[in-house]
Amino acid sequence: MIIPPSESAPKEVVQEALLSPIEAVRLGAAIWFSGRDIADVSVMKTVIESVQRYGIDNSLLLLEDLILPQDETTVAWMTSELDKKHDLGEVEVDNYCWFLAEMLCRTDPKLLNEEMVHLRCFPKCLEKDFLERIELTNLDWRSLWYLLKQRIRSGEDACPYNLNLLRESMARHVDRKTEVLDTLLGRNDVLKRLKKQGRFKNIDLNDIKLFLLDLVGDMQITEALPYVLYELRVPTEEGVREKPKERIRIRTDEYGDDDDDFVGILSRIVDDQTLDRLYTLWREKPRRYEWFPDMLQSVDTPKGYGIAIAMLKSEMLDIDDAEILASYLLNYCVENVYPLIPGLQTEASECSSFSDDDSELRVGFVVAKMIYPGKRSTPDQDACFEKWRRELEEDNWGLDDSREQMQAYSKREEFEGDFEDEKYC
Repeated sequence: MIIPPSESAPKEVVQEALLSPIEAVRLGAAIWFSGRDIADVSVMKTVIESVQRYGIDNSLLLLEDLILPQDETTVAWMTSELDKKHDLGEVEVDNYCWFLAEMLCRTDPKLLNEEMVHLRCFPKCLEKDFLERIELTNLDWRSLWYLLKQRIRSGEDACPYNLNLLRESMARHVDRKTEVLDTLLGRNDVLKRLKKQGRFKNIDLNDIKLFLLDLVGDMQITEALPYVLYELRVPTEEGVREKPKERIRIRTDEYGDDDDDFVGILSRIVDDQTLDRLYTLWREKPRRYEWFPDMLQSVDTPKGYGIAIAMLKSEMLDIDDAEILASYLLNYCVENVYPLIPGLQTEASECSSFSDDDSELRVGFVVAKMIYPGKRSTPDQDACFEKWRRELEEDNWGLDDSREQMQAYSKREEFEGDFEDEKYC
């Protein structure tokens, strides 16, 4: 994985890096943009220019898992590429078409139509999810809720819709946030009435609650924060773990022992004040709150970056957590972690927080500094940067293995192998 450049980098500078002749720099810039809350479709248009300039073989790693906003123009380019008479017997070409089709599957359904699955090179394996997204987008809240009940009660045979797609469609109904939280906490009689309905009488309400809990995160329902904190056994600011009158009552045997799901929800609704409180608790009882570093890497706020820097300086982290937070910081404020990366201050210096296998961090640092140099590096750090850059160039930035893997097998064939029933592909 190539780690993207600093959050402080101007968007225009990073966008220009998408056209760099160095593939690792193009990848770093793409990851910086991918998945961010941006509405500027010009980024995708620059990606298209990059693909056209450097060709399919040199763009596969760039396109894999790319998430960017689209418009009619970029969708038209992807569909025209998928409708060409490509030789899908060539693995690189097959993967190229797969990545473009995956991007279409992540595009706003309002820009799509059912006829796109008939494009010459659209993978048959992706047809089902593609058509479901379009269909679900046109359903109202009542219809989506009915499909959810049907899916959980009777399984895939009665309702073939993908639960993730159902949740994505429900999350668009932002006017239903209060209803979602009220149902999860039992404030209304939705679940009670559900148990009394004839055909849904034997439904597992725990499955409904698990679905609604994920929906809380997708809809960023911040009002759920105190209830999530209670389930993670986090005390109030007064140091008391006060039991709320209402609770997210989910069976732990269905849920797991490590609270991963609650941690994932928390990362999407946490506020700065709560981050400060959790950091204080982690410093006092790091083993009790061992999930905190993992949660922090999904929090895209200046407060989160500042806490991560303080945690790295504290030397209280184990190697795995230190590397997680260093990678996280390289995404957003690399100039603040120059002194924390092993071997960066001087060639001989070491940081006990990191393991010897820091190649990904080195690539991330060098790529980030090439895209946006920053202003806080010392002469020793600059010398170390030049040494690392030369070594990485000699090793082709560590991309050879990834490129060979991309050329060795087809993503479509990998997907097909996950299904015993070949009717899906």
